[in-house]
Amino acid sequence: MKLEELVQVSAAVASTPGRLEKISKLAALLARVPPDEVPIAIGFLTGWPRQGKLGVGWATVASGRDRDAATASSLELHDIDRAFDKLLAVRGKNSGSERARLLGELFARATADEQQFLSALMIGEVRQGALEGLMLEAVAKAANLPADRVRRAVMMAGDLGAVARALLGEDREKALAEYQLEVFRPVQPMLADSAPTLGDALTDGVPVAVE
Repeated sequence: MKLEELVQVSAAVASTPGRLEKISKLAALLARVPPDEVPIAIGFLTGWPRQGKLGVGWATVASGRDRDAATASSLELHDIDRAFDKLLAVRGKNSGSERARLLGELFARATADEQQFLSALMIGEVRQGALEGLMLEAVAKAANLPADRVRRAVMMAGDLGAVARALLGEDREKALAEYQLEVFRPVQPMLADSAPTLGDALTDGVPVAVE
């Protein structure tokens, strides 16, 4: 998928006040993303790339962006993902200039809107409201599955992108059933409510374990 399409949807989501409409726009996009690009798209939309922190600051991004924008969109999601891998691999002497060079090559291929989006993404300033909870519901809608079942799978897997990739493939029910407790794989924290006393917390008649 072209980066341009994702950037346009991101802008549309940012200008949409309603939660349900945001979810619908995101779900419509995810339904069009090739399965192997779904984790990349989710990372970009939530403002947290698959690689995590890229080790670049605003000054480096601004230096790389100091060039004319492309007049036509050509960047694919995989192009950005590979560029981020290269950025993360830069180490040692002259690493700053090498990162600036890589960013310069990337920004030279990006349109003005894409440059703005990429700059925000790299320094953690994507602000269109597509937080992980919203993205989870969008994945459920795109996969035509109940949100609570998708939420449980993500909790077991610890990775929304990986779960989304599996659920947006061909055999969704089989993929969903595979996410169970697994030794050495961390489980995401579950939501909890407070209670005024311990007695009140234990009144539901369900088994309880306390650390």
